[in-house]
Amino acid sequence: MKYELVIIGVNYCSSEQTLAWVKSIRADSGTLIAVVDTSAEKTDPELEKRLRETGKNVMYLNAGENLGYFGGARYGLKWLTEKEIAFDALIVSNVDLRFETENPAGIIRMYDMEGVGVLAPSILENGKDMNPYKLERMTRAQQERRILYLKHPAFQKAVDLIRGIRKKQQQAADYPDGMKIYMGYGACFIFLRRYFDRGGDLNLPLFLYGEEPYVAEMCRELGLDIIYAPKIKIQNVGHVSVSTMPSKRQRDYMIQSAEYCIEHYYHS
Repeated sequence: MKYELVIIGVNYCSSEQTLAWVKSIRADSGTLIAVVDTSAEKTDPELEKRLRETGKNVMYLNAGENLGYFGGARYGLKWLTEKEIAFDALIVSNVDLRFETENPAGIIRMYDMEGVGVLAPSILENGKDMNPYKLERMTRAQQERRILYLKHPAFQKAVDLIRGIRKKQQQAADYPDGMKIYMGYGACFIFLRRYFDRGGDLNLPLFLYGEEPYVAEMCRELGLDIIYAPKIKIQNVGHVSVSTMPSKRQRDYMIQSAEYCIEHYYHS
């Protein structure tokens, strides 16, 4: 079986957000929605039933363990492969988002040009677009400084302030539709079929964080572009899955991500 679009949402203990996410997707029968539940022992026994009641073309997949964001996405992709479900495009998304664009498959088709592997949609947070997330590749020195700041939170506050100012300047800029960028914001990735046909994957061996550089470097290796696609509009309503995680644990995951980047992407 083949779908024009498959959308994988990764849920962790956020049933209400997941239901609202599914209901926000306005798509025709050519779109399949797959919810991967990684809540493990905290699984909501009513979620699967409530998802069926939405009337959407949605599948509920219980991973049985907390696999993290890309781990959950890989679980969903593996299920698609095992069921021999093909697709022209695959969206991997957090569930604390709301799709504002009707018929996303049709709009994705407009961006599906030779050499394009991933789309970075307009992800609005408090009225500001999180994309383009990064226009240019970070240097090794920048990654090393990032680790230093993360290990010393007092420095990190000053860095976050400076980054916040730069981000506001970037968000105020008017970036052209279809512009090639280095990295898209990780709350939602839109993969075109050629990303996987050329050997792209979701095999990031980290529990959390690092998804953005992984996809960016994968596209770089495969000779594919990531482009800004503002015709696809999404609202980011909150960082639900990580909001209950202690800040030190989040920093540890971020440090692991930066160390992984240095080890795998910067060899000189």
